[in-house]
Amino acid sequence: MDKLLVLISKKPYRSIDAKENFDVILAASAFCQCSVLFLGQGLLQLISGQRATDPEVKVFTRGYAALPDYGIDKYYCESTDMEKWSLDSKQLIIEPIALSPSETDELIRSFDKVLNL
Repeated sequence: MDKLLVLISKKPYRSIDAKENFDVILAASAFCQCSVLFLGQGLLQLISGQRATDPEVKVFTRGYAALPDYGIDKYYCESTDMEKWSLDSKQLIIEPIALSPSETDELIRSFDKVLNL
């Protein structure tokens, strides 16, 4: 079975892209072993208690708590992004494994396929 790493780098609720990316993760999990790497502004999708400012946009970020139900139990971020956004694991919906930039490079190379969203 292929191992897929999905890179999430977009802010939540800026556009429909972030919601569509979440849907891609769930769909891909049905076909292969998936893990998720939150990079840069993508890490902001994991902050709990968010609300969309546009009433037309559905709040989807709470769905990240259900990733283990879809067989996705490995999620990562860069420790530098946690520091940049002044976040700690208590503020997040799920607790990603924080990696150094060199560990991130190694992680990416360990997957069969990488999808950058």
